[in-house]
Amino acid sequence: MAVYSIYKYELSQISALEAMTICDGSKETPLSLAQEVLDGLFHGVRPLNITKENKEKVIIPLDNEITCKRDRVTILLVCNEKKHKYIEKRDERELISHPGCYVIIDNREGIAQMAIERSSSFQSDPDKVCQLLQQAINDKLAAYQLKIEIRGKVREAPFWEVIHKQTVEHEDRVKWIKFNFGVPEEGAGIDASEDVKAMISGLNRLGRIMGAEKGQYMYNASEAGTLHIDQTEEDMAQVIHYCSTNAYDISVGFRYYGVYRYGREERAFAQLDDQVMDDFIHERPTTDREGNGAWGLHLWLDNMRRMYEDYRDVTPTKKKRKRKSKKQVA
Repeated sequence: MAVYSIYKYELSQISALEAMTICDGSKETPLSLAQEVLDGLFHGVRPLNITKENKEKVIIPLDNEITCKRDRVTILLVCNEKKHKYIEKRDERELISHPGCYVIIDNREGIAQMAIERSSSFQSDPDKVCQLLQQAINDKLAAYQLKIEIRGKVREAPFWEVIHKQTVEHEDRVKWIKFNFGVPEEGAGIDASEDVKAMISGLNRLGRIMGAEKGQYMYNASEAGTLHIDQTEEDMAQVIHYCSTNAYDISVGFRYYGVYRYGREERAFAQLDDQVMDDFIHERPTTDREGNGAWGLHLWLDNMRRMYEDYRDVTPTKKKRKRKSKKQVA
């Protein structure tokens, strides 16, 4: 079962001058035809010219192909390029692999959403794929004086609500939890039970002995196990409350969701059964609640729209890096 981050996208017009900086011979396209134009981009062996900068600062093309396309829902496979160095006898050798990540583009009329797989092929960071995809699509849309902006879906949520949603609703596993404590003055008040006060006081004394500015305490689950973070456990609830009221960081590492940090916005994501994807690819429809024929993937996408309709849009932040001269390879 794969995990997907949910995005929405918006198509808009750009000026002829802006389009000319990207390509020559552009033509104005009515916004009413924007979705139709976008749908037309996804065809052929390598529908998009997706590129990335590797460690050697060389721009390299990334393979991408259409796995399936039905009723304006497209499954696009985007492949990364990874190099693995190893020693055979006494010689260093290099193996190049191209692991892939699925992108589901829901371009049905009046709908504009994407689901990007959290795949190890891109370090389980769908925003990386989102940025590469947005640039590649905009390079194509410029010929029509159009552009696309792909945005993540987020919302602010209480700590315990996120924990419950991930562990109960999504059946996610907690791999670790990390507390980042400050080292307050001895006289600082702590609103907690005597046991919790004693624990925090001991940690603070140890920090002062070492001259630490702050401390970190971390619990890890077994390889296949999970940590039980339960609000009904009084000591646990008080430690969480203590951290939250004193602006100390709490980070929770989930198996599927990734890392959630207290006070940060919750990202929209969902699990997709492999069978639903396989049925769509191999043209095996199912039925909806009314008994009508439907694609299981369409039903899943419709459910995502309902589930995350109260989340706000956010543009993924592009990680800045120092720019150097680049080489282009074919």
